[in-house]
Amino acid sequence: MLHRSFVLVVFLSLVALPAAAQERSSEVVRTLERSATRIQHLLGETRRAGDVRRASCVDEQLSQLTATLRLALERQHRANRHEDRGDRVMAERERALITRLSARGQELEREAQLCVDPDALEGNRTRVTVLIDPDVPDDALEEITDRRAVFAR
Repeated sequence: MLHRSFVLVVFLSLVALPAAAQERSSEVVRTLERSATRIQHLLGETRRAGDVRRASCVDEQLSQLTATLRLALERQHRANRHEDRGDRVMAERERALITRLSARGQELEREAQLCVDPDALEGNRTRVTVLIDPDVPDDALEEITDRRAVFAR
């Protein structure tokens, strides 16, 4: 009985694998489409602002993202054709290549944002100014100072 259930689990995992991989590649395509939409909106805003240099930069990123999206769609169609022919190895290869395109899409969206605001993605630029009311008791100030020392570590 144990042997049969093991075989059943292995069989079901093999059947479910392509469906999961297909969902993953479809999600990558949807993510690329959403990124393209966000960059299109960014391009429109940049054009309305009248900044030709920045609009040109965003337009370049959008063109590259559109090409990446077309490549992902083409690979998805190839994966489906391979799957229909029963060639799971090639279908998985195409899906793996689609997954790699996801990182490229994220990079292009980040670069488009940097075209408009070069400081947008930089960290450690936030300054916090604390104003302490003169009526705050001294012992409360000591507590604040102690906490600051803890956060500084």
